Amino acid sequence: MTETLPFSLTLYRIATQLLARFMPGVLSRRAAKGREDPTRIGERLGTAPVQRPKGKLVWIHGASVGESIVGHALAQELRHAYPGLTFLFTSGTKTSADLMARKLSAPDLHRYVPVDTPMATKAFIA
Repeated sequence: MTETLPFSLTLYRIATQLLARFMPGVLSRRAAKGREDPTRIGERLGTAPVQRPKGKLVWIHGASVGESIVGHALAQELRHAYPGLTFLFTSGTKTSADLMARKLSAPDLHRYVPVDTPMATKAFIA
C-alpha cells in the first residue's frame, strides 16, 4: 500500500533537496562568523569522523545547552541501571558541543545533528 504524503511535507522535501547543494557554503559562512565549528562542518552534512562503536548505542539528542545537560543526566542514570551502554549525544549549537566535550568521557560521543536534508540525514544514519 502506498501512502500519499500531505502537500506540505512533499513541498518541504522538494525544498530541502533543492537547498541541500547550498548547505556547504551556508555552513562555511556561519563558521566564518563563529556560529559553526569549522573543523566539524562535515558532521552537519552527515559524515562522522569515527565509526559507530560496537555494542549497544543509545542516541540522545538535545537541541541546545539545557537539553544537553538533561540528556547527560539521563545517560548517567541509564548507565547506572544498564552498565555497558555507549551514548551518542547530538546537538545543534557550538555552545552545547563545547559543554558536551567537557562532560563526556570515552566511549561516549558527541556529534552535531545533521542539517535537515535527505542526503545529510541518510549519511548520518548510515
